[in-house]
Amino acid sequence: MQYIGKIEFVGSECHDICMQDPQCLYAVNPGKDCHLSSGLSPQAIDLANTEFLRSTTTSYWMDDAAKRGSFCTMCNCIESDNHIDCSSMNLTILPKTFDETWEPHTLDLRDNPSLVMLGDNTFESIASSLQSIYLPKEMMFISPAAFRGVRESVTVEYEDSSQSGLLNVISNQTESFGDVCCSQQTDRVGPGQLSFCQLAVEK
Repeated sequence: MQYIGKIEFVGSECHDICMQDPQCLYAVNPGKDCHLSSGLSPQAIDLANTEFLRSTTTSYWMDDAAKRGSFCTMCNCIESDNHIDCSSMNLTILPKTFDETWEPHTLDLRDNPSLVMLGDNTFESIASSLQSIYLPKEMMFISPAAFRGVRESVTVEYEDSSQSGLLNVISNQTESFGDVCCSQQTDRVGPGQLSFCQLAVEK
């Protein structure tokens, strides 16, 4: 975790504080304090797998165009191949905007060891045209709403599936969800080959 700092007794204002800090991309309010970070490590990602944690912990990621930037500024956009190459760019958060006139079919995110989570509406600006997405092996958490607007037929591949440490997503029935016991979500929330953990805690 690329830690910026902790501000005590301002947990309820954590999102706004992170928005105002130019370095902050992620924030956590574990109850009363606000922890700010410019990036995450795989060790920083855990699922809130008890009712107490779910009721006391709130996490934020910055879904702001100025903070996340554009795909063709942060990555290499190759119009002739309808390809966005973000591999080896040391990304800590995915770019947000895409202002070109062509439609990208492929997004390559491999070899970005600090890119460990994808938040809601991650692919919003390029969702409708994507056909293939390549994820880094360090990816730990994908929001079920990350794929909103993406076709069900999109292909999602991991840099090294044998090393994948994803906590809340599986890609075939022989796998299990990392670190928790949970059922699969029944409503479609992403590509057909992926199943997401139903995060609701059983009472």
